Amino acid sequence: APEFAVFQALNRLGFRDRFEFQSSKFGGRATRGGLVLDFWIPSLGVALLISGEYWHYERAGQVAIDLIQRQQLESSGITAVFIDEDDALQNADFFVSDALRGIDHSKLTRGF
Repeated sequence: APEFAVFQALNRLGFRDRFEFQSSKFGGRATRGGLVLDFWIPSLGVALLISGEYWHYERAGQVAIDLIQRQQLESSGITAVFIDEDDALQNADFFVSDALRGIDHSKLTRGF
């Protein structure tokens, strides 16, 4: 799974015990406007969100929701970086390393 690849990459890159997995923000999924971050690295103020092809790019309206969530996080001082599932599976260390520096290679950022 792409989340596991990112989890392993974070550990290899020296972030063992320095990140939260499935971290609720703004009340979590149970609250309107709340969300769950796939990975939250408090020391860097960076949220990593894994984007699957089906759940994030093929479902109507989901891209708009992701963009709104990015804006919501960034207006709260959190750098939101999306990592596409295929990138996480092909070269997690590269994409996670860039993501930790705020570099987003996702289709969401590239505009498809």
